[in-house]
Amino acid sequence: MPEPFIPKVGAKIMSLQEPTKKMSKSDPNEKATIFLTDSDAEIRNKIKRAVTDSNALFTFDDFVAFRNGQVDALSAGVRNLIDLNTIATSQEQTDQMMRSIQGYGDLKEAVSESLAEFIRPVRERYEAIRADEEALRETLKRGAEHARDRARKTLRKVYKKTGFVEL
Repeated sequence: MPEPFIPKVGAKIMSLQEPTKKMSKSDPNEKATIFLTDSDAEIRNKIKRAVTDSNALFTFDDFVAFRNGQVDALSAGVRNLIDLNTIATSQEQTDQMMRSIQGYGDLKEAVSESLAEFIRPVRERYEAIRADEEALRETLKRGAEHARDRARKTLRKVYKKTGFVEL
């Protein structure tokens, strides 16, 4: 029986505005969600405005405690940003980044750069596909023809097995 692969980091991405709730594309607050079509500037802006907490600073020791399973060592907002960075880079790069962080501004800047770089190839490919309207319509047309052919074959089998007359 196949077993699901559920990563330790990134199994659930939390909202940028309410870090105790799951990120959702249907959230009415667009600043709470990062979309694959967001520009680098939009990603930076959303991360810059992400909720962290009211404490002035967090320390590298807090991060180490968090990594060692002491979940309360960091606020949900900071944990969410660290998780986003780990998804976009790696645990090793996140550990290295956290050694140089001096505060929330540094953290948000580093995370926004990592996420923008991570999402950029997907967005650029999407934009390239959308830019060629004729090729996109042709692909959709071929897909529709293929689906109709398969549906016809399936329907033929159903008619045959049920005794209906084919139209």
